[in-house]
Amino acid sequence: MTPKVKIVSPGEFRPAPGAAVGVDFETFYTGTYSVKSMGLYPYVNDPRFSAWAVAVSDGSSVCSCEPTKFPWERIAGREWVSHHREFDRSVFARLQADGKTPAGVGPCEWHDSAAACAFLQYPRDLKGACREVLGIEVDKGVRRSLRGQKDDGDLFAACGMSDEEAAYVANDAVMCLKLWREIGWRWPQHERALFEATCMMARRGVCVDWMMVDNAIKGLGRVVEGCRKAIPWNPSLSDKLFKLACGDLGVVPPASLAVGDEDYAAWLKMHEGKKCAGWALAMSRLRRANRLKKVLESMQSRRRGSDGRMVYELKYFGATTGRWAGTGGLNMQNFNRKEVEGLDIRKV
Repeated sequence: MTPKVKIVSPGEFRPAPGAAVGVDFETFYTGTYSVKSMGLYPYVNDPRFSAWAVAVSDGSSVCSCEPTKFPWERIAGREWVSHHREFDRSVFARLQADGKTPAGVGPCEWHDSAAACAFLQYPRDLKGACREVLGIEVDKGVRRSLRGQKDDGDLFAACGMSDEEAAYVANDAVMCLKLWREIGWRWPQHERALFEATCMMARRGVCVDWMMVDNAIKGLGRVVEGCRKAIPWNPSLSDKLFKLACGDLGVVPPASLAVGDEDYAAWLKMHEGKKCAGWALAMSRLRRANRLKKVLESMQSRRRGSDGRMVYELKYFGATTGRWAGTGGLNMQNFNRKEVEGLDIRKV
Protein backbone atom coordinates (compact mmCIF):
# COMPACT_ATOMS: atom_id res chain seq x y z
CA MET A 1 0.00 0.00 0.00
CA THR A 2 1.17 3.53 -0.68
CA PRO A 3 2.35 5.15 2.58
CA LYS A 4 0.17 8.25 2.08
CA VAL A 5 -3.03 6.26 2.61
CA LYS A 6 -3.92 5.93 6.27
CA ILE A 7 -5.88 2.92 7.56
CA VAL A 8 -8.63 4.15 9.88
CA SER A 9 -11.47 2.64 11.89
CA PRO A 10 -15.13 2.92 10.83
CA GLY A 11 -15.66 5.70 13.35
CA GLU A 12 -12.68 7.64 12.04
CA PHE A 13 -13.48 7.28 8.35
CA ARG A 14 -14.49 10.68 7.00
CA PRO A 15 -14.12 10.77 3.21
CA ALA A 16 -13.36 14.09 1.57
CA PRO A 17 -16.53 15.94 0.51
CA GLY A 18 -17.67 14.86 -2.95
CA ALA A 19 -14.75 12.49 -3.47
CA ALA A 20 -15.22 9.24 -5.36
CA VAL A 21 -14.44 6.16 -3.28
CA GLY A 22 -12.96 2.78 -4.06
CA VAL A 23 -15.08 -0.12 -2.77
CA ASP A 24 -13.90 -3.71 -2.51
CA PHE A 25 -15.55 -6.72 -0.83
CA GLU A 26 -13.86 -9.90 0.35
CA THR A 27 -15.95 -13.06 0.52
CA PHE A 28 -15.60 -16.64 1.70
CA TYR A 29 -14.62 -19.13 -1.00
CA THR A 30 -13.10 -22.59 -1.40
CA GLY A 31 -11.73 -24.66 -4.25
CA THR A 32 -15.22 -25.84 -5.21
CA TYR A 33 -17.31 -22.93 -3.92
CA SER A 34 -16.15 -19.89 -5.86
CA VAL A 35 -17.15 -17.48 -8.60
CA LYS A 36 -14.72 -19.23 -10.93
CA SER A 37 -16.21 -22.69 -10.40
CA MET A 38 -19.89 -21.69 -10.19
CA GLY A 39 -20.49 -18.34 -11.87
CA LEU A 40 -21.40 -15.09 -10.13
CA TYR A 41 -25.15 -15.48 -9.55
CA PRO A 42 -25.04 -19.04 -8.13
CA TYR A 43 -22.06 -18.10 -5.95
CA VAL A 44 -23.60 -14.99 -4.40
CA ASN A 45 -26.98 -16.67 -3.87
CA ASP A 46 -25.58 -19.84 -2.32
CA PRO A 47 -26.36 -20.58 1.38
CA ARG A 48 -22.60 -20.64 2.06
CA PHE A 49 -22.20 -17.03 0.99
CA SER A 50 -20.41 -14.80 3.47
CA ALA A 51 -18.95 -11.34 2.89
CA TRP A 52 -16.41 -11.04 5.65
CA ALA A 53 -14.88 -7.67 4.85
CA VAL A 54 -15.29 -4.45 2.91
CA ALA A 55 -12.70 -1.79 2.25
CA VAL A 56 -13.53 1.77 1.24
CA SER A 57 -11.03 4.49 0.34
CA ASP A 58 -11.19 8.10 -0.79
CA GLY A 59 -7.51 8.03 -1.74
CA SER A 60 -6.18 9.63 1.43
CA SER A 61 -7.61 7.22 3.99
CA VAL A 62 -9.06 3.72 3.90
CA CYS A 63 -11.34 1.75 6.20
CA SER A 64 -11.50 -2.05 6.20
CA CYS A 65 -14.03 -3.80 8.41
CA GLU A 66 -17.05 -6.08 8.43
CA PRO A 67 -19.77 -4.80 6.09
CA THR A 68 -22.23 -4.50 8.99
CA LYS A 69 -19.85 -2.13 10.81
CA PHE A 70 -19.11 0.24 7.95
CA PRO A 71 -20.81 3.71 8.00
CA TRP A 72 -22.49 3.39 4.61
CA GLU A 73 -24.35 6.68 4.93
CA ARG A 74 -21.01 8.51 4.64
CA ILE A 75 -20.50 7.36 1.05
CA ALA A 76 -24.14 7.30 -0.08
CA GLY A 77 -24.80 9.26 -3.26
CA ARG A 78 -21.13 9.41 -4.27
CA GLU A 79 -19.33 7.84 -7.21
CA TRP A 80 -18.05 4.38 -6.30
CA VAL A 81 -15.28 2.50 -8.07
CA SER A 82 -14.63 -1.25 -7.98
CA HIS A 83 -12.42 -3.59 -9.97
CA HIS A 84 -14.82 -6.10 -11.55
CA ARG A 85 -17.80 -4.07 -10.38
CA GLU A 86 -20.47 -6.67 -11.07
CA PHE A 87 -19.00 -8.86 -8.35
CA ASP A 88 -19.03 -6.08 -5.76
CA ARG A 89 -22.45 -4.89 -6.89
CA SER A 90 -23.86 -8.41 -6.49
CA VAL A 91 -22.30 -8.79 -3.04
CA PHE A 92 -23.71 -5.41 -1.97
CA ALA A 93 -27.17 -6.34 -3.28
CA ARG A 94 -27.08 -9.65 -1.36
CA LEU A 95 -26.07 -7.83 1.84
CA GLN A 96 -28.92 -5.35 1.40
CA ALA A 97 -31.39 -8.17 0.76
CA ASP A 98 -30.19 -9.87 3.95
CA GLY A 99 -30.54 -6.64 5.94
CA LYS A 100 -26.80 -6.44 6.64
CA THR A 101 -26.38 -3.07 4.95
CA PRO A 102 -28.92 -0.21 4.99
CA ALA A 103 -31.62 -0.16 2.35
CA GLY A 104 -31.67 2.84 0.04
CA VAL A 105 -27.95 3.52 0.45
CA GLY A 106 -25.92 3.38 -2.74
CA PRO A 107 -23.84 5.31 -5.26
CA CYS A 108 -24.90 7.88 -7.81
CA GLU A 109 -22.63 6.02 -10.25
CA TRP A 110 -20.63 2.83 -9.84
CA HIS A 111 -17.59 2.61 -12.12
CA ASP A 112 -15.56 -0.46 -13.11
CA SER A 113 -11.81 0.06 -13.32
CA ALA A 114 -11.36 -3.45 -14.79
CA ALA A 115 -13.63 -2.66 -17.75
CA ALA A 116 -11.76 0.58 -18.38
CA CYS A 117 -8.48 -1.35 -18.34
CA ALA A 118 -9.85 -3.90 -20.81
CA PHE A 119 -10.92 -1.21 -23.27
CA LEU A 120 -7.52 0.48 -23.06
CA GLN A 121 -5.76 -2.86 -23.69
CA TYR A 122 -4.29 -3.14 -20.21
CA PRO A 123 -4.54 -6.38 -18.22
CA ARG A 124 -8.03 -6.85 -16.79
CA ASP A 125 -6.83 -8.37 -13.50
CA LEU A 126 -5.95 -5.93 -10.71
CA LYS A 127 -2.41 -7.18 -10.24
CA GLY A 128 -1.56 -6.91 -13.93
CA ALA A 129 -3.31 -3.56 -14.32
CA CYS A 130 -1.47 -2.01 -11.37
CA ARG A 131 1.83 -3.24 -12.74
CA GLU A 132 1.20 -1.91 -16.26
CA VAL A 133 -0.61 1.34 -15.44
CA LEU A 134 0.84 2.38 -12.08
CA GLY A 135 4.12 0.52 -11.96
CA ILE A 136 3.07 -1.03 -8.63
CA GLU A 137 3.33 -4.71 -7.75
CA VAL A 138 0.26 -5.99 -5.88
CA ASP A 139 0.73 -9.11 -3.76
CA LYS A 140 -2.25 -11.51 -4.02
CA GLY A 141 -0.66 -14.19 -1.85
CA VAL A 142 -2.70 -13.14 1.18
CA ARG A 143 -5.97 -13.82 -0.64
CA ARG A 144 -4.85 -17.31 -1.63
CA SER A 145 -3.98 -18.02 2.00
CA LEU A 146 -7.52 -17.03 3.05
CA ARG A 147 -9.27 -19.62 0.84
CA GLY A 148 -11.67 -21.66 2.95
CA GLN A 149 -11.43 -19.27 5.91
CA LYS A 150 -13.35 -16.21 7.15
CA ASP A 151 -16.75 -17.82 6.68
CA ASP A 152 -18.60 -16.50 9.70
CA GLY A 153 -18.29 -14.81 13.06
CA ASP A 154 -16.75 -11.50 14.04
CA LEU A 155 -14.05 -10.62 11.54
CA PHE A 156 -11.48 -9.28 13.95
CA ALA A 157 -12.24 -11.20 17.15
CA ALA A 158 -13.40 -14.62 15.96
CA CYS A 159 -11.48 -14.76 12.70
CA GLY A 160 -8.41 -13.03 14.03
CA MET A 161 -7.70 -10.72 11.08
CA SER A 162 -3.99 -10.02 11.03
CA ASP A 163 -2.39 -6.68 10.17
CA GLU A 164 -1.25 -8.22 6.88
CA GLU A 165 -4.80 -9.30 6.02
CA ALA A 166 -6.23 -5.90 6.99
CA ALA A 167 -3.66 -4.18 4.76
CA TYR A 168 -4.45 -6.55 1.89
CA VAL A 169 -8.19 -5.91 2.14
CA ALA A 170 -7.60 -2.16 2.24
CA ASN A 171 -5.13 -2.18 -0.64
CA ASP A 172 -7.55 -3.37 -3.33
CA ALA A 173 -9.91 -0.46 -2.64
CA VAL A 174 -6.99 1.98 -2.76
CA MET A 175 -5.60 0.53 -5.98
CA CYS A 176 -8.87 0.38 -7.93
CA LEU A 177 -9.53 4.05 -7.11
CA LYS A 178 -5.98 4.97 -8.08
CA LEU A 179 -6.41 3.11 -11.38
CA TRP A 180 -9.69 4.86 -12.08
CA ARG A 181 -8.22 8.30 -11.45
CA GLU A 182 -5.34 7.46 -13.76
CA ILE A 183 -7.25 6.04 -16.73
CA GLY A 184 -11.00 6.43 -16.20
CA TRP A 185 -11.14 9.68 -18.16
CA ARG A 186 -9.69 7.86 -21.18
CA TRP A 187 -12.66 5.48 -21.40
CA PRO A 188 -15.12 7.05 -23.89
CA GLN A 189 -18.70 7.66 -22.83
CA HIS A 190 -20.12 5.60 -25.69
CA GLU A 191 -18.02 2.62 -24.57
CA ARG A 192 -19.16 3.09 -20.98
CA ALA A 193 -22.74 3.04 -22.26
CA LEU A 194 -22.07 -0.26 -24.03
CA PHE A 195 -20.59 -1.69 -20.84
CA GLU A 196 -23.60 -0.57 -18.79
CA ALA A 197 -26.03 -2.00 -21.34
CA THR A 198 -24.13 -5.30 -21.30
CA CYS A 199 -24.32 -5.55 -17.52
CA MET A 200 -27.95 -4.44 -17.39
CA MET A 201 -29.22 -7.02 -19.87
CA ALA A 202 -27.23 -9.78 -18.17
CA ARG A 203 -28.70 -8.86 -14.78
CA ARG A 204 -32.17 -8.62 -16.29
CA GLY A 205 -31.78 -12.12 -17.68
CA VAL A 206 -33.82 -14.03 -20.25
CA CYS A 207 -37.08 -15.94 -20.13
CA VAL A 208 -36.71 -19.72 -20.14
CA ASP A 209 -39.20 -22.56 -20.54
CA TRP A 210 -38.26 -24.25 -17.28
CA MET A 211 -40.65 -27.16 -17.81
CA MET A 212 -38.84 -27.97 -21.05
CA VAL A 213 -35.51 -27.71 -19.24
CA ASP A 214 -36.65 -29.99 -16.40
CA ASN A 215 -38.00 -32.61 -18.80
CA ALA A 216 -34.86 -32.45 -20.92
CA ILE A 217 -32.60 -32.98 -17.90
CA LYS A 218 -34.61 -36.05 -16.89
CA GLY A 219 -34.52 -37.44 -20.41
CA LEU A 220 -30.81 -36.81 -20.78
CA GLY A 221 -30.23 -38.48 -17.43
CA ARG A 222 -31.87 -41.63 -18.79
CA VAL A 223 -29.72 -41.46 -21.92
CA VAL A 224 -26.56 -41.05 -19.85
CA GLU A 225 -27.48 -44.00 -17.64
CA GLY A 226 -28.26 -46.18 -20.65
CA CYS A 227 -24.94 -45.34 -22.30
CA ARG A 228 -23.01 -46.12 -19.13
CA LYS A 229 -24.65 -49.55 -18.95
CA ALA A 230 -23.65 -50.23 -22.56
CA ILE A 231 -19.98 -49.55 -21.81
CA PRO A 232 -18.36 -52.43 -19.85
CA TRP A 233 -15.73 -50.39 -18.00
CA ASN A 234 -15.49 -47.55 -15.53
CA PRO A 235 -14.94 -44.67 -15.93
CA SER A 236 -17.09 -44.98 -19.01
CA LEU A 237 -15.35 -42.24 -20.99
CA SER A 238 -11.82 -43.55 -20.49
CA ASP A 239 -10.09 -43.54 -23.88
CA LYS A 240 -7.36 -45.76 -22.43
CA LEU A 241 -9.84 -48.47 -21.40
CA PHE A 242 -11.62 -48.20 -24.75
CA LYS A 243 -8.34 -48.79 -26.60
CA LEU A 244 -7.50 -51.75 -24.35
CA ALA A 245 -10.93 -53.27 -24.99
CA CYS A 246 -10.48 -52.81 -28.74
CA GLY A 247 -7.07 -54.45 -28.47
CA ASP A 248 -8.63 -57.46 -26.75
CA LEU A 249 -10.83 -57.86 -29.83
CA GLY A 250 -7.88 -57.47 -32.18
CA VAL A 251 -9.21 -54.14 -33.46
CA VAL A 252 -7.15 -50.99 -33.99
CA PRO A 253 -9.09 -48.16 -32.28
CA PRO A 254 -9.79 -44.87 -34.07
CA ALA A 255 -7.57 -41.88 -33.31
CA SER A 256 -10.65 -39.80 -32.49
CA LEU A 257 -14.30 -40.35 -31.57
CA ALA A 258 -15.29 -36.86 -32.68
CA VAL A 259 -18.52 -36.64 -34.64
CA GLY A 260 -17.65 -35.38 -38.11
CA ASP A 261 -14.19 -36.91 -38.15
CA GLU A 262 -13.89 -38.68 -41.52
CA ASP A 263 -11.52 -41.38 -40.25
CA TYR A 264 -13.88 -42.14 -37.35
CA ALA A 265 -16.84 -42.41 -39.73
CA ALA A 266 -14.87 -44.82 -41.91
CA TRP A 267 -13.85 -46.86 -38.83
CA LEU A 268 -17.49 -47.14 -37.73
CA LYS A 269 -18.53 -48.33 -41.18
CA MET A 270 -15.72 -50.90 -41.21
CA HIS A 271 -16.70 -52.31 -37.81
CA GLU A 272 -20.47 -51.91 -38.09
CA GLY A 273 -22.28 -54.42 -35.89
CA LYS A 274 -19.23 -55.22 -33.78
CA LYS A 275 -18.95 -54.63 -30.04
CA CYS A 276 -16.20 -52.03 -30.50
CA ALA A 277 -18.43 -49.90 -32.74
CA GLY A 278 -21.25 -50.11 -30.19
CA TRP A 279 -18.91 -48.97 -27.43
CA ALA A 280 -17.64 -46.07 -29.53
CA LEU A 281 -21.17 -44.92 -30.37
CA ALA A 282 -22.20 -45.18 -26.72
CA MET A 283 -19.18 -43.13 -25.64
CA SER A 284 -19.90 -40.43 -28.24
CA ARG A 285 -23.56 -40.26 -27.27
CA LEU A 286 -22.68 -40.20 -23.57
CA ARG A 287 -20.38 -37.22 -24.07
CA ARG A 288 -22.98 -35.25 -26.04
CA ALA A 289 -25.84 -36.00 -23.67
CA ASN A 290 -23.82 -35.37 -20.53
CA ARG A 291 -22.45 -32.09 -21.89
CA LEU A 292 -25.94 -30.82 -22.70
CA LYS A 293 -27.28 -32.01 -19.35
CA LYS A 294 -24.60 -30.01 -17.53
CA VAL A 295 -25.41 -26.89 -19.56
CA LEU A 296 -29.09 -27.18 -18.64
CA GLU A 297 -28.22 -27.72 -14.98
CA SER A 298 -26.02 -24.65 -15.13
CA MET A 299 -28.98 -22.71 -16.50
CA GLN A 300 -31.13 -23.94 -13.61
CA SER A 301 -28.60 -22.65 -11.09
CA ARG A 302 -29.04 -19.16 -12.56
CA ARG A 303 -32.82 -19.09 -12.22
CA ARG A 304 -33.93 -16.03 -10.26
CA GLY A 305 -36.60 -16.84 -7.74
CA SER A 306 -38.44 -13.52 -7.93
CA ASP A 307 -39.40 -13.69 -11.60
CA GLY A 308 -38.06 -16.97 -12.98
CA ARG A 309 -35.71 -15.30 -15.46
CA MET A 310 -32.25 -16.73 -16.05
CA VAL A 311 -29.43 -14.39 -15.08
CA TYR A 312 -26.22 -14.73 -17.06
CA GLU A 313 -22.85 -13.05 -17.60
CA LEU A 314 -21.32 -11.46 -20.67
CA LYS A 315 -17.80 -10.05 -20.68
CA TYR A 316 -17.48 -6.55 -22.11
CA PHE A 317 -14.41 -6.22 -24.35
CA GLY A 318 -13.65 -9.88 -23.83
CA ALA A 319 -11.14 -10.05 -26.67
CA THR A 320 -8.54 -7.69 -28.12
CA THR A 321 -10.89 -6.93 -31.01
CA GLY A 322 -13.36 -5.50 -28.50
CA ARG A 323 -16.04 -8.14 -29.04
CA TRP A 324 -18.05 -9.58 -26.18
CA ALA A 325 -17.15 -12.98 -24.75
CA GLY A 326 -18.98 -15.62 -22.78
CA THR A 327 -18.01 -15.97 -19.14
CA GLY A 328 -19.26 -17.21 -15.79
CA GLY A 329 -19.42 -20.89 -16.73
CA LEU A 330 -22.35 -20.51 -19.15
CA ASN A 331 -21.49 -19.23 -22.61
CA MET A 332 -24.63 -17.61 -24.00
CA GLN A 333 -22.83 -17.02 -27.30
CA ASN A 334 -21.91 -20.64 -27.93
CA PHE A 335 -24.99 -22.85 -27.58
CA ASN A 336 -25.29 -25.84 -29.92
CA ARG A 337 -26.61 -24.85 -33.32
CA LYS A 338 -28.02 -28.30 -33.96
CA GLU A 339 -30.36 -30.46 -31.95
CA VAL A 340 -28.84 -32.87 -29.44
CA GLU A 341 -31.06 -35.76 -28.36
CA GLY A 342 -34.02 -33.95 -29.92
CA LEU A 343 -33.44 -30.67 -28.07
CA ASP A 344 -32.55 -27.33 -29.64
CA ILE A 345 -31.22 -25.51 -26.59
CA ARG A 346 -31.64 -22.13 -28.25
CA LYS A 347 -35.41 -22.60 -28.18
CA VAL A 348 -35.82 -23.19 -24.44
